[in-house]
Amino acid sequence: MSEKQLLIDYINGMEASLKDLQGKKDLFLKAKGLHEETEKLRAESNRTRDELGTEKTNLKDLTERKNAAMQTVTAAMSRRMNEVLPAGSAMVEIREDGSLFIGWNNGKVSVPYSGLSGGEKAAFDPALCRALGGSILLVEAAEMDGEHLTEALRKYEAADMQCIVSSCHQPKVIPLAWKVVTL
Repeated sequence: MSEKQLLIDYINGMEASLKDLQGKKDLFLKAKGLHEETEKLRAESNRTRDELGTEKTNLKDLTERKNAAMQTVTAAMSRRMNEVLPAGSAMVEIREDGSLFIGWNNGKVSVPYSGLSGGEKAAFDPALCRALGGSILLVEAAEMDGEHLTEALRKYEAADMQCIVSSCHQPKVIPLAWKVVTL
């Protein structure tokens, strides 16, 4: 092989090495850019995770405040209902799953509103109306027995509300301030 051929081969080899090194340099720069982008995304992810943690804490605090407020409201509703219920006790509760339970504990068992009998609903509905801020009660009490009707009238009078009560039963005692109309 001649010296000239040797130099040509050497130059060709150097050009190939240079081309290879240029390709490696391009890959290195690309990798460096990817690394920088990865670091930026990692930092952004950490900020987002921190913000999410803060928002979760805020949400937990708000949920606790909402639950406390709801407990206050439901307890007040139950108290106001109990002022006019002739028997048992009203139940207004926010359940753990967030659902609202409205029912009546008759001393033996808690019954949801949908399970109340006609007579129980006749007593429960005016109590619920009172709890919701009603000041005038229209009570259709035909399904209330005489004992519960008498007790309901006594409690309606003590609650200082205007009441119109319709019933086919004669109560044992009629409050003195009441006007009775018979047909």
